[in-house]
Amino acid sequence: MKKAFTIIELLVAMALLAILVAISGVVFSAAVEAHRTASATTEIMARMRALTEQLDMDMRGIRKDMPVAIWFEYDPATGRRYDQIQFFADGVFQSSKAWAYVNESTTPPEPKTETLEGNTARVYYGHANNVVIDASGKSRTLSRAYDGAVADARSLGTQVILARRAHLMTQLTMPTGYIFPVVSTFTTSFIPWLNGTLYGNDVFEYDNMSLSEWRALLSSPTNASRYILTCFNNDLNGRPGVDLSASDGQSVHMVLTQGVGSFAVQVFNSSLNWEPVAADFPASDPRLGQYYYKTSDMTFLTSFSVSTDDDSAKDWILMTGGFSDVKALKFTFSIYDSKGVFPEGKTFTHIVYLNN
Repeated sequence: MKKAFTIIELLVAMALLAILVAISGVVFSAAVEAHRTASATTEIMARMRALTEQLDMDMRGIRKDMPVAIWFEYDPATGRRYDQIQFFADGVFQSSKAWAYVNESTTPPEPKTETLEGNTARVYYGHANNVVIDASGKSRTLSRAYDGAVADARSLGTQVILARRAHLMTQLTMPTGYIFPVVSTFTTSFIPWLNGTLYGNDVFEYDNMSLSEWRALLSSPTNASRYILTCFNNDLNGRPGVDLSASDGQSVHMVLTQGVGSFAVQVFNSSLNWEPVAADFPASDPRLGQYYYKTSDMTFLTSFSVSTDDDSAKDWILMTGGFSDVKALKFTFSIYDSKGVFPEGKTFTHIVYLNN
């Protein structure tokens, strides 16, 4: 005669099964969370490497004899920095698309279209605006400002863009169709975006000017102001405008990485009056209080009628003499993942030592 399980035995077995299921659930939940954390960390580190490796590559060839412009911007409401920097650099540069130009070496000169290469470029780093481009009407509208309010960290990861803009230095002649009336000696590729044309400082990838021409041009205060406001002004025509959904992809070449919520620039020069003097970098943020530079070493220009002592203001400087004495640049930035695993993001500091 077979003996059946007793009620007690069944209850014990069910209790053990419940404990095993509960333990399995905890282990599974922990494994899922670990996977999400690892995936988010990998994503953030990939974005960090993309940024720092490109910075290293560009800064390695920075022309310390050419003008350097920096825009300092601090948002006290969020504690984020939206700094920008533009400089000239030597290196290996290539346009992302084929560009039309006039080949002056032929008789008669004839138009050509090809991907361009060069060893010197005008390089920009800073946050970009999200825009919607109407290619047929040749116009664009702002869909989200670079510092606009976002719902959560997930939006930061997918929408905030850190841009890199590079213009090759060439002596190529632009086709007549690309030139529109401007009262200026600037290259036509430098003109801000204007309705009626897709060509301007955002879209073009080359300047038909030499370094000596740029240096002479920026020696004029009027031209220096225009240089700053074209690149750094925060309206629709200032910061780079990127349309990630555009079918022609004409602005995607400016996307360095996404999910960078804050970007700060600091300069170190051992011969300048740093506070504290013994520190390699100032203890406080250079936008939170006075600038740590001697005014005799650079040209200070003001914009938007703001004071350099106003923490909520946006101020910029143009070093017309270049980085002749600057030893290093310090970049501090926060990066978010697209899933919002790290809602506060991760903050990184990257120091680039400049060659003498």
